[in-house]
Amino acid sequence: GLIFNQQTGTLSDVRGNSWLTPDNTGSNPVFITIDLGAAYPIDSISLFNTHNDSFYDRGTGNFTLRAGNSVVNLGAGNFRLSGTTTNLVSGSLSLIAGDIPPEVVFDVTDQTFYRYLSFEPSSTATLFTPASPTAYGLNEMRVVVSAVPEASTSAMMLAGVAVVGWLAARRRRPG
Repeated sequence: GLIFNQQTGTLSDVRGNSWLTPDNTGSNPVFITIDLGAAYPIDSISLFNTHNDSFYDRGTGNFTLRAGNSVVNLGAGNFRLSGTTTNLVSGSLSLIAGDIPPEVVFDVTDQTFYRYLSFEPSSTATLFTPASPTAYGLNEMRVVVSAVPEASTSAMMLAGVAVVGWLAARRRRPG
């Protein structure tokens, strides 16, 4: 599986480390695009909401998680899904006073191979007045993928091994 903030075991929720947007800036759409490094079929996605270190004002409420295989560079290290995309998960997260919100697991039934994910919040989850209507946060995202490389990647790897083997065999033949 892939863990984005690299938190394992007990999660911490430190003020400021999981904000998706600063206070009072911008409007929808807000998103984070994640590169899985290769295309995989996704089995499940676990989300851990934030409560902003007991301020309870930056949780994500409703969201959509989309997947695709291409992105466009928006500049400054920002990428957005492009081309054909699929909505993998739509859901809602909540907050609990006093605790870091628990893991919420979303099973994915679409077993298409995807390289990029886009987490797109559309409402906040708060216990008090939100910092702003678009002050979203997320503590952790964990993606469980099947450990099977995309078919085209496997074919390229096999072709590379075949070429290396052929070159090695040619070198061993007497001239």
